[in-house]
Amino acid sequence: MRLISHQMQKLTSILSGEKNCAHKVLTDGGIRLAVVVSDIHGKSAREMIEGLSRGETPEQVLQYASGRLEATIDALLDVLAGESTDDHIFVLSEMLDHIEDLERRIAIFARQLLSRLDPYKAMLQALQTIPGIDKMGAAMLLVEIGDFASWSGVCPGNHECLFRRKWAVFTSQNDTGEFCILSQVILSRFLVYFSHRFPF
Repeated sequence: MRLISHQMQKLTSILSGEKNCAHKVLTDGGIRLAVVVSDIHGKSAREMIEGLSRGETPEQVLQYASGRLEATIDALLDVLAGESTDDHIFVLSEMLDHIEDLERRIAIFARQLLSRLDPYKAMLQALQTIPGIDKMGAAMLLVEIGDFASWSGVCPGNHECLFRRKWAVFTSQNDTGEFCILSQVILSRFLVYFSHRFPF
């Protein structure tokens, strides 16, 4: 199961990078959709971008805009009216296909991982009670846990005691996935706390 989890994390990392690249291509082509939408890979924004990649005009892609968008029609037309070349359109189209393929593959890995963890439903539910951990996060954490105290790198090891700490080099490769997941959870909780404490 750890093999499935690690491959899924790799695909997720590739997906994140590809989305960032797509954003750069849009910006380079003068399409500033991120100015008016919170997530350029949300359903409405994705449909508008796909429309542009098919060669549709800004006026034509407005039909895909969700009614929940706060931006006015004029604002949408302004951010969609870039100067995209044929190269921009070609690269963007290929990137969108790659993104959809990655999302499909990640969903396959997620279903496989959850099906393999079916006997551990109680543990999955218990992990989801931790703030910041959803079902998939709980599944990936459960797969990575193993000998939690000695592998995670976040608990005292044999070389540590109350007042003294012997020099030791942390070299275990098994902790990588677990430590990344825990770090993401901690960071997400910090960002939520920070946004509520210091709203912009």
